[in-house]
Amino acid sequence: MPVLDNSIGFYKAYSDYNVNFRTANIAIDCNGNANTGSISDNLASIVTVPQSASDANASLFAVNFTIKLVSSTHHGTITGTTEDVLRQGITVTGYGSDAALALKNAVSNAAINDNVSATENGVTSISPNYGYLTSLYGIIGEEQDLNSDGWDDTYWYWSLYTGSGSTATYASFLLGYYSPLADAHHTMNTFSLEYVYSSYA
Repeated sequence: MPVLDNSIGFYKAYSDYNVNFRTANIAIDCNGNANTGSISDNLASIVTVPQSASDANASLFAVNFTIKLVSSTHHGTITGTTEDVLRQGITVTGYGSDAALALKNAVSNAAINDNVSATENGVTSISPNYGYLTSLYGIIGEEQDLNSDGWDDTYWYWSLYTGSGSTATYASFLLGYYSPLADAHHTMNTFSLEYVYSSYA
């Protein structure tokens, strides 16, 4: 049985989660001795996460996203949709054990695999920025130094809100820290994403 390199809270028992940190069973040895044997009684199983509305238990893992291009300018090349559609705003539903994975499910396209890019966990290490959105439909975040003082002063980015419409509030955490599951630490199943511009130049 391998010794874990990260806190147990970063390991999850869901089929859509990073395979390097996917497990349904963790043994804790209070004596500090390495366990070289095997444990085979009463083991839990990985939970299968639905990938579409027709899959079993889909409603438990469903997350709704309202996506809108607000800034008059943007960076990157739009893929998977059009600028007109994004300016009007679209609503999509995805399925995942956390909101970052649900967004990937919602906007994935077999022909265009870069519709969404978010910070992921690595092979052996956990990223503290897990779920940070870097690109959506090809539109990327950007920082520039417009007043040429050596410091970035102008930003284009995807702003994340919990809820939608008049009830939306600025999110306290990144997408990866929210989950649609009722017993999650931060339960939320509705988000708004707006590509915005901010400048201090």
